[in-house]
Amino acid sequence: MNYFKLNLDANPIRNTFNLEHNNGDFWHVYVNVTDVLNDRILEKFKDLNLIPNSVVIFSSPEKNRKQGFLHKDLIWKDNKWKTVPCAVNWELRPVKTCIQWYDTTRCKEYWPDKNFDETTYPLNYLNGIGYSTPECHDIFAPPGIPDNSILLQETIIDYMTPILFRTDHAHCITYESTVQDRFMCSVRFENIDSWEHGIKKFESVIDN
Repeated sequence: MNYFKLNLDANPIRNTFNLEHNNGDFWHVYVNVTDVLNDRILEKFKDLNLIPNSVVIFSSPEKNRKQGFLHKDLIWKDNKWKTVPCAVNWELRPVKTCIQWYDTTRCKEYWPDKNFDETTYPLNYLNGIGYSTPECHDIFAPPGIPDNSILLQETIIDYMTPILFRTDHAHCITYESTVQDRFMCSVRFENIDSWEHGIKKFESVIDN
């Protein structure tokens, strides 16, 4: 299982935060999480002994994205790249979003530049291993799924339903909308070091 629905608030965004100013940018990283997240969700994370270290707002003026970017998430930490085990994601608009996870053991991996400058924000917080092209220097490589990858699981994300989402397995996201642009909130955590650890942290709020 690569995801779990969570019994958390449907909207984590602070009332004073303007989502629309991200429109046109595919993603934006916020390390001052209190600028984005409301007090209720921050208090809930505190109750769960979780320390959010960044919030990513993904947005797109495109109504449809039918081919995703296959990748694993990375963060630059302790002078090296480390996989990000998981995130909590909310779709903030009524967009049909599909997540797929793949077995990529037979695929060639393309890592970001090893001579990375840790002061280069925001790619030190949001980067990844790519599979579709050797020109992949971050997770937003040209879209495509390698022929030798194997689909493991897929799911449709419900609007305003938070999910614990595995990000250290190769995955891609596609979506379609007829009426609105896409906005998605993804929260990552300082003190989760594996997918299993993430499940343990969130077990009291997993929706069974």
